[in-house]
Amino acid sequence: MEAQWVAQRAMLRHLAIQHPQWTRPQLAQACGASVSFVKKWLKRFGETDPNDLHVLFSRSRARHTPPPPPDLRLVQRIIEIRTTPPENLQRTPGPRTILYYLKRDAHLAAQGIVAPRSTRTVWKILRTLGLILDPAERTHKPLEPCEPLQEVQMDFKDATTVPPDPQGKRQHVVEVLNFVDAGTSILLSAQPHDDFHAETALDAVIAFLRTYGLPPTLTFDHDPRWVGSSSGRDFPSALRRFLLCLGIEPNICPPCPNSLLYQIRSILIAGLRAFMGTPSRAASVPTAASRSMRSPTTSSKLLPDTTSCSWSMRQIRSSKSTRTRR
Repeated sequence: MEAQWVAQRAMLRHLAIQHPQWTRPQLAQACGASVSFVKKWLKRFGETDPNDLHVLFSRSRARHTPPPPPDLRLVQRIIEIRTTPPENLQRTPGPRTILYYLKRDAHLAAQGIVAPRSTRTVWKILRTLGLILDPAERTHKPLEPCEPLQEVQMDFKDATTVPPDPQGKRQHVVEVLNFVDAGTSILLSAQPHDDFHAETALDAVIAFLRTYGLPPTLTFDHDPRWVGSSSGRDFPSALRRFLLCLGIEPNICPPCPNSLLYQIRSILIAGLRAFMGTPSRAASVPTAASRSMRSPTTSSKLLPDTTSCSWSMRQIRSSKSTRTRR
């Protein structure tokens, strides 16, 4: 767009030099612009050399001078509203509330002090005075890799290859509950179901524990099917109490895109598409994962056959001595 404007201004300057007798409406008609455009740029052309090319470009619309500092009386009033909220306000007022009271302040209006138009100005003043503190910087530390089958992560994944039912569910038609070993990145189990709720999810966990035994830690997110309701009264978490009775530590963490369960999504989707033959629900989803992931911290002797998930915890624990670290 700027190139078109530069060309139009160059044409205007060329016509003004070639035809000095033309009026401004005639120049505007020849350039296809307005009369105000011709007035503005003829004034700029008269202030510079006729061969100057820099004058054809637009000037910066940014402010050339810094804004004036706020009035000290306005700053003092902002501090008073922040420290002693007016009208028995039972909370610490923020920038929006402070700006509301500044516009209603008759004492400032009588002195001719205009309140700021934006809450950002009030926020800058509060931040400069230390009345608003910056959040502390978070330092993330990577977790140390754990031993095989010391921690199992589980999470739900939608089977996107299953089409929605026009007469039934449109979303989450079939979900797959994945169990991944955090120490080896091996997909231990993948259980599909067309109606995962708190009871069916607990049944899937019980079926996994019957097959692989009791891991020391079981990690899952804040899904209501795992942790229950937010209050804990209407729907208490049966899974956490069940795991504590079995001596398994429930490790609840927020969803993280970098977790092992999310890393196997592409592999799981590829496997589902390969096994999908009919548009049915859970019957069209494979009951076990056909692939496994190999971690850099795991030796090739530790990985079982990728065509089945029938290995046991005892077989993997007996191979701990062959596990190597990078």
